[in-house]
Amino acid sequence: NMACCACGGGRGGPTPAPTPAPTSLCNDSPAGWYDIDGPFFDCAWYAQSNYCVIYGDSYANNGVTANMACCACGGGRGGPTPAPTPAPTSLCNDSPAGWYDIDGPFFDCAWYA
Repeated sequence: NMACCACGGGRGGPTPAPTPAPTSLCNDSPAGWYDIDGPFFDCAWYAQSNYCVIYGDSYANNGVTANMACCACGGGRGGPTPAPTPAPTSLCNDSPAGWYDIDGPFFDCAWYA
C-alpha cells in the first residue's frame, strides 16, 4: 500500500477538491425595483412561475421593466455566473513507477485499484 496511489501510497500531494458553484454575480437593478402596479410586483414576484415571459416587458416603472431590472428575468446588473471548476486530476504518481507485488507483474497498482 506504499507504492500505489489507489491504496493511499505513491508520491505527490492530495488531490485538491473542486470548487463549488459560485453564487450569482447579478444584482437586480435598480435595487428594490417594482413595477408600476406597486411594491408587491417586485423581482421576487416576477421570478415565480413564468411571469417574466408573460409580463416582463410590460408594467414599466420609470421606464424600467422586469426584464430589464430583474436577474430572474435576464436583466439586472453584473456579469454571468462563472462555472465551478472541475475536479482536478490526481497529483499522485505510483512510486516506484511500474511497481508490482511479489506475485508478479499481473498484480500491479492498476490491479489493486
